[in-house]
Amino acid sequence: MTPWHQRSTSSHEAHSSDDVDEPGNRYDAWNRLLGFEVHEALQEKLTPVDRGLKRARFAVLRLAECPAVLVEAGYLSHEEEAQKIASEPYCSEVTQAVANGVIAYANQVLTVQRSP
Repeated sequence: MTPWHQRSTSSHEAHSSDDVDEPGNRYDAWNRLLGFEVHEALQEKLTPVDRGLKRARFAVLRLAECPAVLVEAGYLSHEEEAQKIASEPYCSEVTQAVANGVIAYANQVLTVQRSP
């Protein structure tokens, strides 16, 4: 989710939507931490070409009532990636990597909650 008052990754100019406080923006700091941890876990497990962590105001993120990320595990329009996505072993690796990222995020949250 794009943080409030910031531009989405693909936006080169300020837009009126940058200043709209969406429900998902209540979790801006947590969204960033969750995105970081999931991105790190995917990079570690799958070692793909790193296209970076992106931010956008997709409805599934804008309207989220909790910290949220959207994972693109490949592109169906790319023949080689489409074959990987269709394979059970690859899907299992993606699933495990996302789970590892969520666990790392949860551990970070617990650390913050335990701090004085």
